[in-house]
Amino acid sequence: MLSCAGHWRRASAIVYPALVSNVSLDHAALLVESLEALLPSLAARGWVAGPIRSFPKEGTREAYVRLADSGPDPAGQARRGRLLLLEPAGAGPYARALAERGPGLHHLGLAAPDLSAFAATLPASGWFVHPYSLRAGTQLKDLWLFRPGIPALIEVFESPAADGPPSLIRAVELPLAEGLAALLQRLGCDSLLPAAGGEAVLQTVSGRITAGELLRGPR
Repeated sequence: MLSCAGHWRRASAIVYPALVSNVSLDHAALLVESLEALLPSLAARGWVAGPIRSFPKEGTREAYVRLADSGPDPAGQARRGRLLLLEPAGAGPYARALAERGPGLHHLGLAAPDLSAFAATLPASGWFVHPYSLRAGTQLKDLWLFRPGIPALIEVFESPAADGPPSLIRAVELPLAEGLAALLQRLGCDSLLPAAGGEAVLQTVSGRITAGELLRGPR
């Protein structure tokens, strides 16, 4: 564990510097009951899902969403700020998460220029490292972070900075427990913001929308 109960109680009084700089929002992942059922509501917003890919090992079917008139990203030039839809496929952690919490924001994917440097600053940061991060043994592939009071997992992986405007999502507003805004800032990503209300909000190139509104579809 990277923190303790006393640290939790004192979080509001601590000012944390950023872990590293130049961390960007690569994607926001929403857990959904059915990818196909969501396609009409995406189309009504002028969005379209890319090819649906299956990942049996992870137990998911996944698709990235983009503006209908933007065209796919050029090969090898994926842009930041993507929206990822995850549908559980069979038993596993995603199916359990859907059963326990229902559809909604699952995780935020952050791209860091140096994952080892990011990891070296984690001790005493206030963030907890999920055991899933250790699945590759000593080979650090990515980091999965969590904190009670923050309603999404944080995935951090190594990737160079991407040029150009975001594909779809400019920023994500997260409802936080009291005193945790500083920990969000510590991730070094200026696209992660505290929410004014009690629901996660996606700031997209088409406007602001809550995760719940997106999953319910336009009325």
